[in-house]
Amino acid sequence: MRRIHILGLGSVGTLLAHYIRQASPRLAISLIVRKPESFSGSLTVTRCGVASSSTGYNFERPIPSGVDIDILLVTTKAAQTLPAIRAIFPRLGPNSVIALLQNGMGVAEELTTLWPKQRAMPWIVLGITTHGVAPVSGVSRGAVIHHTPFGQGDVKWGLLPQQQGIETEKRIFQLCEDSVIRSVDESSPGIHALSQFDNLIPALQILLSVSLLNPVLLPYEKLREAMLMKLAANAVINPLTAILGRGQLPNGSLCKDENGEELLNVTIQETSKVLVAYLQSQDVTDETLEAFRYPQLRKHITNVLQVTSQNTSSMALDIREQRMTEVEYINGHVIKLGQKAKVTTPVNEMLYNMIRLIEHTRQ
Repeated sequence: MRRIHILGLGSVGTLLAHYIRQASPRLAISLIVRKPESFSGSLTVTRCGVASSSTGYNFERPIPSGVDIDILLVTTKAAQTLPAIRAIFPRLGPNSVIALLQNGMGVAEELTTLWPKQRAMPWIVLGITTHGVAPVSGVSRGAVIHHTPFGQGDVKWGLLPQQQGIETEKRIFQLCEDSVIRSVDESSPGIHALSQFDNLIPALQILLSVSLLNPVLLPYEKLREAMLMKLAANAVINPLTAILGRGQLPNGSLCKDENGEELLNVTIQETSKVLVAYLQSQDVTDETLEAFRYPQLRKHITNVLQVTSQNTSSMALDIREQRMTEVEYINGHVIKLGQKAKVTTPVNEMLYNMIRLIEHTRQ
């Protein structure tokens, strides 16, 4: 029987596991968590005031022995991913699929170092989401509130380019268009004949079957643009709210007076310079470059602030709960891109260092 393992059962992991179960009642789902005993066995998602629960999960610890992992969905914090993968490394093979759905960028590149020989490396699928989700306060683990109304939000997926050329990507998209990917049940026609992709097609089946989250499979170039746009918004909003409010400042507070506006301006200006310079080295279209230039990027981030004005950023929540943040994969990644593009990043470096100082003083 086909099985998917989900590593990390925070808010996003709970959301995905629940909706995957709803879309595929017969699919075997294993949830890899450090303390299985802390979960009741069911997951609950509340959306638009309506709660729904799901069951039928197998909870297991992250250990190197056990059944081989064919499909692994990773929703852990970015900084926790590499050690978490190392804990189950012997169970992953060249036909395995690792799908990453996290904040920030740079984790996939870290994972590739675990497989020096590319032919031995699993398929890696990258994802980002605009769905808002948060844990239910005062309730045991496994219960979340899905803030995004029905019909809104999406999950974008794409393949890491080191593992597939344009012909492979075209073939995969053809399979999608031919409706080969339509049911996750083991009886789905055509799946077993696709030995070239082994676990990849079933993995994409599962990820694209969750219609309530509006999933879509994109060419890597389009996915990269979406990931960089989200990175830009996170690099501006997350550290500013985390530093200024220590977890108590909602996103909308940043644009309530001229002081906040000036902080936004200088951070967006620098981040825009970095991303434009980086993308110019990637041979992208003028339309793409225009979207990352300051005027358009400023409009985009202002819109994000308006839509999420009452929300608290994930980095601010991490600071409030005295957890390690994902700043290494957000502002840290902007700094790395700046180094590649030979663009200085004093603002991002200051924000990065301030967040790290807060983290270290609380350890």
